[in-house]
Formats: sequence, structure tokens, C-alpha cells
Amino acid sequence: MSTEADPRDVLAYLLKHATAKLTAATDTALEPYGIDSKDFGALRVLAHREPASQLQVARTLGIDRTTMVALLDALERKGVVARRPDPADRRRNVVG
Repeated sequence: MSTEADPRDVLAYLLKHATAKLTAATDTALEPYGIDSKDFGALRVLAHREPASQLQVARTLGIDRTTMVALLDALERKGVVARRPDPADRRRNVVG
């Protein structure tokens, strides 16, 4: 058994902790605006495209549909986004 750490394990550990610190700092910076880093990610996706479906936004962010619905519910309660039925496909919601 080797006593040396696998560099990939060390890198993964460091990246995990760097991500946690960045998320905490971002959440603190966004707190005065009533949003957090997850909200900000969704808003950035929405700001750079035409109104998109919930599913398109979820795919871009790499999150599942259930998580996307919860995220958009929270943003809608805050009055930041609005969902409406897509005129071309009423089964689909467009976020704007």
C-alpha cells in the first residue's frame, strides 16, 4: 500500500473546497439582492437568450426538472421571473 496521495484525489478535494468557498462568497455578495448563487445561475441563463422553456434552462444548468421547478417557483415568488404557457405548445412553460 502506497503512502502517497493520488494527485487526482487531492485535486478533487481542493476543487470541492474551492467551490464551497466560492459559493459561500457569492451567496454573501448576492444576499442584499435577495438571491443566491443558484438563483444567479438561472438568471444568467435567462438573461442571455430569448424566453426559454423550463426544460431548456434546466438542461443548460445541468439540473433535473424537479429542481428547476423549485428554483423557478422561488424566483417567481420573489417577482424576478414569470412563467407563462408557450403559445406554440401549451404543455410547455416559457420563462421570462
